[in-house]
Amino acid sequence: MIRPDVPELVRGLTQTLGGSVLPQLAAPWAQAQVRYALGVLDTVAYEWDGAADAFVRENTALQVLCRSLLALAGGDAADPALAAHADALAAATALAEPSDLRLSTLGARNAALWQVVVPLIELSVGASEQGAWVSTVRDELGALLRGYVQARGYRLAD
Repeated sequence: MIRPDVPELVRGLTQTLGGSVLPQLAAPWAQAQVRYALGVLDTVAYEWDGAADAFVRENTALQVLCRSLLALAGGDAADPALAAHADALAAATALAEPSDLRLSTLGARNAALWQVVVPLIELSVGASEQGAWVSTVRDELGALLRGYVQARGYRLAD
């Protein structure tokens, strides 16, 4: 007998809850809770297979962005607002490769990278000048976010 994979198990659980458990519940509140759980389970089943790949690609893109910004943060002509983040950028670019491909490991790496990038996004949004680093953040982040949206199957406006 072949053991079912996680998406198959989740879909089976969804069918059982929706077909057998939900009709037995009399309270509308309880029915609503089961429906919410079914929605979460559907999302887990849909995203399970590509989750590690999505984290690896996003983490790579975030590190590329950090490397680009670190290069712009050095030197005498660097914008002081960007230069103030040079140490954090250097740490982000020096992150060791993950020791495994567990979602928790990849997610922790992702959170650490976003923690460095988010303040720079905020700076770039508030920047009055169109310096090279602002363009880099906007261009590379735009590409990263388009990839994020496409990887999750969302439809982009034409």
